[in-house]
Amino acid sequence: VRAMDPQIVVPFGGIVVFSGGAPDNVALMEATDLVKVSENNAGSAFFREPSRSAPHNLYGRTAELFSRGGTPVPPVPQFSYVGVPDSNSTVPTATTTTVKSKSKSKSKKPLPTTTTTAPVPFTGEAVSQFHVNFASGYDVTYVWDPALGWKRFSQTSTPFLSATSPPVQISVTNVIVNFIPYGGGGGDGNMIGTGTSWIFSNGNLIKGTWTKANDADSTHYTDAAGAPIRITPGRTWVELLPLDKTVDVVAAPVPPTTVAAPVTTAPKAKKKK
Repeated sequence: VRAMDPQIVVPFGGIVVFSGGAPDNVALMEATDLVKVSENNAGSAFFREPSRSAPHNLYGRTAELFSRGGTPVPPVPQFSYVGVPDSNSTVPTATTTTVKSKSKSKSKKPLPTTTTTAPVPFTGEAVSQFHVNFASGYDVTYVWDPALGWKRFSQTSTPFLSATSPPVQISVTNVIVNFIPYGGGGGDGNMIGTGTSWIFSNGNLIKGTWTKANDADSTHYTDAAGAPIRITPGRTWVELLPLDKTVDVVAAPVPPTTVAAPVTTAPKAKKKK
């Protein structure tokens, strides 16, 4: 457990599962209202995978972990999503098109209409890939794939794969990079306050601002105009990057434009008289 972990997990509620930590940090977690399950009280809910090296071989049995505190209720939404209005927002989340029927009718009843609602997609700077410059050995690259989302690769360009057979490429719908302050000497980060956020979704990047008032508050994301940034519904990963680190972005190639050749008409030959 890290000292900053309560800032991350408290807004979600439910059960927090961890193994070990400095006594002061464990005390911070114990002080929360979450249901805590650690290696000391997990029993058979934790197990070691013998094919992997310790300490990276500790796994949990999800059903048993949930049984410690019951299946948690859905948490408060942590993000604003495309097509899903917030309760107090006036920002449009979708465009609506209404098409009236063209069929003729002698009846006085109004003609039927067809209404189609399309969510306003996440749109910003088009990006093909980006590299998050954590310390060497922890940096990571994401590559955009329209079919899969953001595919994750290690610093050696090795794809992150699932442990299933056959393995599949691990990918996510959204990646949010929050720039946050860390204590000296590799100390814990602080997510309380406000800072810069780079949000990657739908093959695009929007640079905005993150804000979080306290441990229990969700992190809020706004654009330059102060409006909520709406991401694409799906799996979202948040990277907490130190303020002195950078993100390298590769812009998406501009698709070639095709210009139709002008239509020319050959002059008609004059008939000889």
